Amino acid sequence: MPLFSRKNAAGRKDFKKIDKKRIRYVVERNIESGEEAVIGRQGTMNVNHGEIVIVCDGHEVFRGKSEGSEISELMSLGGVTIRAQDVSTGQKRFLIAYFIRE
Repeated sequence: MPLFSRKNAAGRKDFKKIDKKRIRYVVERNIESGEEAVIGRQGTMNVNHGEIVIVCDGHEVFRGKSEGSEISELMSLGGVTIRAQDVSTGQKRFLIAYFIRE
């Protein structure tokens, strides 16, 4: 069973499962080279007004459009992968967010 259905009755993805999730750390993968870099630790993920926002250590590390984004759960169920367009740069970014297990 997929974490997110294609569309619900309102025509939007169900982002409630990642809203207000506490994050252990976030990794960004460079799509061309495949290199990974940790971009933040100890934070939270929120979905507000059509945007996915990740804040770590009191700093915003990512703000992307939820429309057109691809989000899938890791097999370990310990996080998600996010492919979304960055609001500020317009580039497509690939992130892996690892959740704090509660």
